[in-house]
Amino acid sequence: MNNYSVLMSVYHKENPTFLEEAFESIWNQTFQTDDFVLVCDGPLTNELDEVIEKHQSTHNSIFHTIRLSEQKGLGNALSIGILACKNEFILRADSDDISFPVRAEKEIENLENNNVDVLSSTVLLFSGSISNINGKRKLPSMNQEIIDFAKYRSPFNHPSVAFRKSIVLKAGNYQPLIYKEDYFLWIRMIQLGARCMNIDEPLVFMRSDDKTLKRRKNKDSFESQKKLLKYMGKTHFIGPLVYYKNGFMYWVQYIAPNWLVRYYYNKHLHK
Repeated sequence: MNNYSVLMSVYHKENPTFLEEAFESIWNQTFQTDDFVLVCDGPLTNELDEVIEKHQSTHNSIFHTIRLSEQKGLGNALSIGILACKNEFILRADSDDISFPVRAEKEIENLENNNVDVLSSTVLLFSGSISNINGKRKLPSMNQEIIDFAKYRSPFNHPSVAFRKSIVLKAGNYQPLIYKEDYFLWIRMIQLGARCMNIDEPLVFMRSDDKTLKRRKNKDSFESQKKLLKYMGKTHFIGPLVYYKNGFMYWVQYIAPNWLVRYYYNKHLHK
């Protein structure tokens, strides 16, 4: 198989223990990377720097750190990291999630053998430790199903995504849209004719707790969702009926109490 780059971003509010676990899960892959790009989005805490320096010294030949002088946000940080990745195939990894050892092997194999541009996998949601699984997010697996699904919700699990660098750059790279950077990119890639796939198998443990829920419900997320919806309507990715249906659902999620949103996610979306 062709080799691949790993792309990760970290900022000062991250947990050093979670970052350590994320790093270890990448080094423990059955198919090893030869290029790990870490973007430090602004100054970090001493504890985070210690974790990074430890892994930098151990994997110096393949571990490349980009330090931004100020925090620019996830979209900007990832767009800078993409340009620094040396391989065509890129594996996205979050700084607080844990990849299964076979993740890279299976995702790169599927990108190659199925001539796919972007894919992700099922993820297992957990809180605290991976022994405490509280749900999973499974998505449509075939190209047309994914395109149809994208009209309502993000069609890929971002912490388990792998893609071709060339199609991401052709679509304009990651762009700043707080909490929705990934969804915005997937839509633009689909509009360019990107070939999509989801692996019907969990390959990442994704951290999910009340903090995750609050991010989905805050004002910045709601405003980004509205901007994304306008883009989808303006470019005719969705029609008027879906436009107003989605707008109503986003508004309901924004005003609904946390316990109700948590119940809906647990019982229906992350069952």
